[in-house]
Order: sequence, then structure tokens, then C-alpha cells
Amino acid sequence: MVVRPEKPYPEFPLYAHPSGKWAKKIGGKMRYFGRWDDPNGALVEYESSVQKKEIALPEVFTVQLAANTFLTTRKKQVTAGNLSERSYQDYRRSLKRFAAFIGPDRNLENLDPADFARYKYDFSKTNNPVSTGNEITRIKTCLKWLYKSKYCGEIDVGPEFCKPSAKVARRHKREMGEKLFTAGQIRTLLDESGLRMRAMILLGINAAYHNNDAETLNLATLEAAVRTGVIEHAREKTEIARACPIWPETKAAIESWIDRRPQTASKKAFVTADGKELSGKNCDVAKHFRAVRIASRICEGGFSWLRKTFATYASESGDQVAVNFIMGHVDAEISGVYRQLVREHRLEKVVDAVRDWLFGS
Repeated sequence: MVVRPEKPYPEFPLYAHPSGKWAKKIGGKMRYFGRWDDPNGALVEYESSVQKKEIALPEVFTVQLAANTFLTTRKKQVTAGNLSERSYQDYRRSLKRFAAFIGPDRNLENLDPADFARYKYDFSKTNNPVSTGNEITRIKTCLKWLYKSKYCGEIDVGPEFCKPSAKVARRHKREMGEKLFTAGQIRTLLDESGLRMRAMILLGINAAYHNNDAETLNLATLEAAVRTGVIEHAREKTEIARACPIWPETKAAIESWIDRRPQTASKKAFVTADGKELSGKNCDVAKHFRAVRIASRICEGGFSWLRKTFATYASESGDQVAVNFIMGHVDAEISGVYRQLVREHRLEKVVDAVRDWLFGS
């Protein structure tokens, strides 16, 4: 008995027909678009048929259909390496929430500004201004793409469906307080950590790593850092080049982890005990870090606080350009466009300032 394949991803618009081809029932008629072993080719054939109007999409362009159409293109960008899996999942969750709130079967072009204002108000009740702004941006990106791709007319979201003001964001930040670890807390976290988490924490405070940086880091990059004393690569989120000299403590932790790293075919630097890759979708880094934080009897703080703590104390070096280069920040100034590198002695000055704060000179 031949087992039919699963969809490559949930939003894939075709299904595996028993005939051995990918298919979709459109207007009461079954259409076929390619073999099981070539889902990407089938998808291209399907989208080409839609664009050439050889097949007609449903007359009502529903909110759910709109979301699926947009997500299909974003998944192709992930496959092509132009979009991270984390970003794709963020889009998927945002559009799923929006469709559930508005109604998945509603005609997208019948939505009015009041619908978007209601969603913003409901979402902001349980989310902070930054998360609310990101949610709005993702939904607007989807609507803009659909309009420019001629799937629908321009959707009027109204004046209320915008990111919270900078004033609101600053007030929220003030009310939340500082998101920083003390030097003593970080040393305690290191003492309570296993080999993998110890290496990741040191990369967090030494090289300003975020959760996603640790999840997506390649083993080859980590091995090269041991040889050269500098961890160097483009940040996946922005493709901005970053480089950072690593401390002796960081190098030793990386070497210990590599020596004991489980045998696996994965090319990622950090994997689980059974050799599986860490997943941003499942918040693996956050979960493992939280366990260490609780064991350390530290009341609050996530892995991303290490990056914030680095930025705070690294700025005391007086070289913000070098700090930004280590962090992989986008430098939109014209000097940033022409600057090809930051000399290593400047980077060393930055990380030495943080190390002196953490361990003492």
C-alpha cells in the first residue's frame, strides 16, 4: 500500500491525491498540478494557472484564503533562504489570530476601519506596545502584498490601525523597569548551567547573542571561533555582518560543548541531548534558560536580557560604532554604508569592558 505524503507545510494549497499527483478541487472540478515527489513544482504550476486565469479562484476572497495565499509565498521565501523560519512563524501566528477574531469566512474586501480598530484594541489588552506594533506591521505587510499582487483591492485599515506612539512605548518601558542582569546573577547562572547552556550564556553576554542567534548558529562558525578567537558571521535576522572577539572563558566553554556535543547530522552548533535542533517555534532556548534561572533562584529575566545587559555595559567603552558592529545592528548613516569593517582592537576594547564588569579586572 502506497502511503500518501503529508503537505510540506499546513498552508500548502494542494493535497496529495491517490493518483500520485498534487490536486485541488476548484469550482467543483478536480485539478492536478504535479507529482508527489515535486510539491514545489506543483505549487509553481498551480500559481501559474491562477495568474494566467486558466483556473479561477473563488469569487469571495475570504480572510482565511488571503492569509493562506500570503503564507504560501512566505514559505517559498523560507525555502529560498530569503526569510527565516522564525519570521514565517510570526506571520503565521499573527494571521491566524486575526482570522479567528475577524472571522475566517468574511470577505476581505468588505472589512472596514472599525474591524481593524477592534482587533488592535483587543490585542493590546493582553500585549505590550512593542508586540502590538509588530502585530500591526505583519498584518499590514500581508494586506499590502495582496494588493500589489492584484489579489484584491486596496484595503482601508483606517487611522487607528497603527503602531503605538513612541510616547506609549517609552511609558511602558519605564513601567516595566530595567531588563538587566547583575554581574553576580550572570555568574550564578553560569555556575548552574550545563555545557550547552554555559556556552550559550557566555555568547549572550560576550557577543550579544539573542535566542535566535543561538538557535541558528552553525557548528562550523563555532569551530572557527575556537581557532581564531573571533566569532564572525552575518546575523540571520538582518544579514548584517557581525564579529566579536571571544573571552578565554567563552572559548573554553565552546570547546567543552563541542567535545561533548551529541553525534548528529545537524549542522547547527547547539542541539538537544538526542541530537535534535533547537526550535524557535517551540521556544527551546527560552525554556532551557528559564530552567537554569529558576535553579539559580533568580526571579525574572529571559535569555534576551543578556543582549540588553551587554549593550548597556559595552557602551561604557565609549565606542558605539564597535558596539553596534558586534551586535549586528543596521547602521543607516552614510558612514555605515561605506564602512567595510571595524578594527579588531576596537572590538576587543568593547568586550574587555564587559568582561571587567562581569568578572572583575
